[in-house]
Formats: sequence, C-alpha cells, structure tokens
Amino acid sequence: MSVAAAVWWDPLITDFFDFWDPTTLDEQFIGNNDDEVTTKAEEWIRDDSYDFVFANLDGCDSAGHSSGFDGYANVYSAAVQKMDERVGRLLDAVLENSALGHEWIIVLSTDHGGEGTSHGGQNTYNRRIPLIVAGNSPRINIGMAPADDPGSHLDVTPTIMHFLSPDSVPSGLDGQVYGFADYTRSEPPQCQPDPFSCSCEAGQADYRGNIAVTKSGKVCQRWDTQTPHSHNRSPSDFPNAGLEENFCRNPDNEGFAWCYTEDPDERWEYCNIPTCPSSVPSPAPSPSPPPTPLAPTLDPDQCSLTVCSCEIRQVDYRGTIAVTKDGLPCQRWDAQSPHSHTRTASNYPDSGLEENYCRNPDGEDGVWCYTTSDVRWQLCDVPNCTPECCVSLAA
Repeated sequence: MSVAAAVWWDPLITDFFDFWDPTTLDEQFIGNNDDEVTTKAEEWIRDDSYDFVFANLDGCDSAGHSSGFDGYANVYSAAVQKMDERVGRLLDAVLENSALGHEWIIVLSTDHGGEGTSHGGQNTYNRRIPLIVAGNSPRINIGMAPADDPGSHLDVTPTIMHFLSPDSVPSGLDGQVYGFADYTRSEPPQCQPDPFSCSCEAGQADYRGNIAVTKSGKVCQRWDTQTPHSHNRSPSDFPNAGLEENFCRNPDNEGFAWCYTEDPDERWEYCNIPTCPSSVPSPAPSPSPPPTPLAPTLDPDQCSLTVCSCEIRQVDYRGTIAVTKDGLPCQRWDAQSPHSHTRTASNYPDSGLEENYCRNPDGEDGVWCYTTSDVRWQLCDVPNCTPECCVSLAA
C-alpha cells in the first residue's frame, strides 16, 4: 500500500513517521500553512496517486492556542469556518476520485480538546473530540453516533485497519473499530467513581474532595461565609451538594466544580478537578479517605513558581531551568534555529517565553523546550509544588 502525508506541523513527520519507521511514507510534504497542505493533499487524491493520504491542518489549533478555544470568539470561529472550506475541498476530490470505482473511507478527527488557550483539564469536556467516519462502503453505518459512545481518537487506527482488512486489527489496542455495521463494539468503558479524588460526572457535581483553589490558583471562600462575596449557595440551601469548608463543588449545575474566591475582584472561578479513570464495568474501588482542610504555609526558598509548579501541566512555571529531562540545552524561544516554530512570545504573550527557559505555552503534559540538538523538543524536569505551597501562593 502506498502512503503519503501532507502536514503543517512538521513534528508529525520528523518526530513520528520518520522516527518510528522512515520507510512508512512514499511521499511527504511539509507546508507553510493549511492552504498549501490542502492543495497538496487534494492533488494526490484527484490524481489517484496513493492508497492512503494523511493530511494535518493546523489552523484551528493555532487559533485556539493563541486566541482561545471558544466557538463564539471571532478568531476561533473564523478558523473553524476556513477549516470547513478546506475539508470540503478534500471531500470534493474524494468524490471525484470515487468515479473510478474505488471503495473509500474518510476519518476526520482532532488531536485534543481545549479550554482557554490550552488543552484544558483532564475531564470529559476536554477529552470529548469529534470523530467522523464516512465512506461509500456498504459496511459503514450511516447516521448519528450513539450518545453514550461517541468514539475517540483512540479508535482511528483500528477503524482504518478494519476497513483495509477486518482480520488485520491486532488485539490489545486501547481503541475499537468505529462506525462499521460489520463490527460490534464492546460496552463503553465506565468511569470508576472515587469522589474524594476525582469526578465521573460531566459537571463534576459528584466531587467531594479537598481541592480548595481555582484553576488560576485563587483560594476558595468558605461556603458558610458571606465575605468577600455574598451569595445563596449555602449548605442550608443546598444540603446535598457537599458544601464543606471551602472545597470546590458544583451545587447549581455549572459547567464544572467551582467556588467563590477570596479575591474581592474575582467573584468565582472554576476549579481544576481530575476525571476518574475509566475501564470496562467492574466493582467500584474503595473510596479515598474523607478530605481534610489544607493549612497554607509558605517557604520562600522552596515554595515559588520560579522553583516549582502548582498546575497540572505546569503552565504557571516561571523558573530558569533551561535543560530538558535528558540534559539537552534549550533553544531560545526568540530563535528559529536549529528548529523553526510558531511558539514565540508574540504568539503566546502570557506564557513567559523568556530566554531559553522551560515553559508550556500550548498545553503539553508538562513544561518543555525546543533543543539545540537534533532532537526537536523534549519535556523538562520541573518539580510540582506541594498542595500547601499552592494554597499559600494563591493567598
């Protein structure tokens, strides 16, 4: 089978395709923008050049990371509309090609969700991404996806393999075949509840843990006090909502768990509550011990965002570590050599992209940097602050 890939984000080729198996691609194209990538993929499809065409369009990702993943915002909305036009061009090419009598499949997905300008927290809202499977094969189901099983990007690989050859899908994959009438999916994994540590519900109303700071690090106001913000979300008005101490909760069906803050200028904010792990239905694990209040402490020598991080993905780190976890020196953010990139201070003005210090401007799993070696980029080794430290810093 012949395979070609056209991308804008070049690490997909340099760090994935070529890294794992340089013989995978019969042709590769790295464009300077989505229009160049679309034109090249469209050309391959219309000319019937390859059996498999992979296209990476990065415009929505760039708009989200620079201006926010908000469908109602002008920048992101315009990027989505433009992306729809480009996908339409590829679909037209596929339909034109189908006149040759080929059986074809299209799999359309994104690589992640988004909240604010980052990938967002590890929760159902950010993990649910679009997955569309379509084609002219009679084996493909037509219609809306089941509400309780919308699929995920884990399903992309087994779905394509099943289309090519039903017997080629190996066992042990995390994903399953999606959208095919000749394949029965296993029961969707069920969230394993542990309300004192994480949440299983979309709105996180089940959370009963002791996180007491917002996602931006502001200390939560106690639910039984009326200062600095007066309110009616009190334990007496919402007796079943777990409004204890100043712990993050969701008594009134907001999008996520939240709290009023001790900042007089910020009435309330969402909290960063982890999503419980999912697995095939099995007995629920024993819950964690009940929460205990956190006592704020502050050690200037060990508790500072120049020393450690209080956020899950370490986007708040502002220290001076400038080597990766393997000891590779970091490339300056304002330099385009040896690796060209778009993670610049002008594109990510709030990310602290100074010198060559490790940072996380785009929601990776932790702080990172481009390196001055042949390795394009790598995560850095930055410690996490203790919960007590984070409360103290937010106070």
